[in-house]
Amino acid sequence: MATDRPADAALRIAFVLDRLALGGSEIKAQRLAGALAEAGCETGLFIWSATAADTTGPPATRTQHVDNGTVGSWVRLATALRRFRPDVIHTSLQRANRAAPLLGLLAGARVVTSNLGNVYPGLTWRARLWDALALRATSGGIAPTEDVRAWWSRLPGLTAERITVIPNPVRPLPGCDRATRLAVRAALGIGEHDPLLLTVAGLRPTKGLPDLLAAATRWPAAARRHVVIVGSGGLRPQLLAQAAAAGLAERVHLVGATPHPERWYAAADLYLQPSHVEGFALAAAEAMAAGLPVIATAAPGLRLLVRHGQTGWVVPVGSPRSLAEAVDALLAQPALAARLGRQARTIAPALALQRVALSYREHWLRLLAAAGTAQAAVRSRTGGRQAAGAAHR
Repeated sequence: MATDRPADAALRIAFVLDRLALGGSEIKAQRLAGALAEAGCETGLFIWSATAADTTGPPATRTQHVDNGTVGSWVRLATALRRFRPDVIHTSLQRANRAAPLLGLLAGARVVTSNLGNVYPGLTWRARLWDALALRATSGGIAPTEDVRAWWSRLPGLTAERITVIPNPVRPLPGCDRATRLAVRAALGIGEHDPLLLTVAGLRPTKGLPDLLAAATRWPAAARRHVVIVGSGGLRPQLLAQAAAAGLAERVHLVGATPHPERWYAAADLYLQPSHVEGFALAAAEAMAAGLPVIATAAPGLRLLVRHGQTGWVVPVGSPRSLAEAVDALLAQPALAARLGRQARTIAPALALQRVALSYREHWLRLLAAAGTAQAAVRSRTGGRQAAGAAHR
């Protein structure tokens, strides 16, 4: 087990996920694993899913797929973790989070934390209870914002003290020249001066994408505004049908998911985040770091990131009219849009990947120190009782 390793050994961290796809939690785990490996830690990604697709992690990080299709997957995952001998297990996504206490016990990890990446208003009371019990049996959760911590701390038996806030990391974005901007636009038939309104999001109901298309119906065709949605998901047929029914098929572009959306940031004029619920909105943060003016809803997880009139423009949740009017306002006031884009860049230093990764490492080191102190206290009490028993005899 990890406790048998030399005291000066590198911190060893196992990230356990349900899948390795293009969602925010999966991207964050990969980035942290890579950054921590560069900082001298030993990191591993353990993908507990039914498919081995997309299980290539960052360089210097061990990546292993464990099939979860059978009961024996628990044994295989525990065996893989024990061989890795982690000091810390950090789980992400629902299945892994709920299994976190048992995985920690089976793998012999002294610290087990769970990524609390979002809020889930629609959970049943049974699901809330299960999540609460699992989190209470770990070393605690890590949330990206105060909104997320507040939601989780209201679950049965949980308090805010059990949850630490560390923001999601934003990677450095390479610059893109004018030629790249024009090429990306030309591929979709978008002119150099036509407004390009960008969203990077999974095609899920919580992202508010139908609201975005409803907002687009308020703009005259002569305005030549194009909506580009970068992402994949089950809502794609509905969005295509909605765009076609509204006569927007030539101005709404669903281009699929990509792990490298920076060229889209370079091609866009505004970034829109119409979400109903967010944990952190990593894509919005990256757009801000790239200097794009951002229009976002006042959804949990967004309202603390985008400051109205300072680092972006905030509109009510579920209001296509407000979204459309905000786009009108910023396109009509390019000086205001440019100022918001410049101020949006100021978030980048606090979210820099290496800085966030080191915050995670320091948090885990504190938990390990506390766990070691607790174990020493238990040994001391046990030894005292044994000595007293021997003296009595």
